[in-house]
Amino acid sequence: MNCKPQVFAFPASCSPKMGGLQAIYVADPTAVNVTVNEATGRATLAAVTSGAKPFYTWELAPNASTLESTAQVNAANNTRFWQHVLTAVLNNFSPETAGADVLTRLTRLCIVVETRGGDQLLVSAEKVISGAVSRGAEVTGFVINEGTQRSDAAGRATITATLDSFLTPLATSVSNLVNA
Repeated sequence: MNCKPQVFAFPASCSPKMGGLQAIYVADPTAVNVTVNEATGRATLAAVTSGAKPFYTWELAPNASTLESTAQVNAANNTRFWQHVLTAVLNNFSPETAGADVLTRLTRLCIVVETRGGDQLLVSAEKVISGAVSRGAEVTGFVINEGTQRSDAAGRATITATLDSFLTPLATSVSNLVNA
């Protein structure tokens, strides 16, 4: 298949392979322990309560969700921090779905996103690293779209979360921590 860019876009059959986000995993940041291997840049996640599965997951609407990360560097005092902005459009969301209370009740979240390539990235968590504290992503907006059953937006929720962190998005895995 020819996936070279055309004049205005990529062919429709190539767009799922072009990257982007396909899933989001969300937990109360106080329910997750994070260990960061600074040498490898990989985060290991574990439930605070043994055997608990603190993460809830939602499939994201195709080509609608974004994660932007910006590094801020101060050369004068040799510090660096990251600002992440996540906009996630959740498919099949309603206030009654499992985990919805985590999204609607908390103003800070532990968030892992999964890319279309299958990589899972820790975006935010409660963590002290090198004396700096990352306190979870602050949810700055939450909209639940409701409408007719045939509406494109029915059953979708849009979350906008921002975070100032000393952590870059870190490779991780949450497969054993997801609440079914």
